[in-house]
Amino acid sequence: EAGLRHNAYALEVYGAALGRAGEHAAALRVFGAVEEQHRGAGVVWPWDPSVVALIAAMTTQLGEAAAGGARSEGARATLAGLAEA
Repeated sequence: EAGLRHNAYALEVYGAALGRAGEHAAALRVFGAVEEQHRGAGVVWPWDPSVVALIAAMTTQLGEAAAGGARSEGARATLAGLAEA
């Protein structure tokens, strides 16, 4: 979508910015999309320790169920839907 060849990389930066700004549910939705794009390409994600730590901290803040729900929602989202986050 949006003519981006590497959507997952741009989205990862967006998700990290959201997470660091305290927008945990929105960040986890974006990370769900990132993870799904990488999974489709056969790439294991996350690989950056700072992203692993950020996801863990946000999951603790929101709780496992809410965090998992946000990531699942993001895995099914479009770029337009994520931009509204």
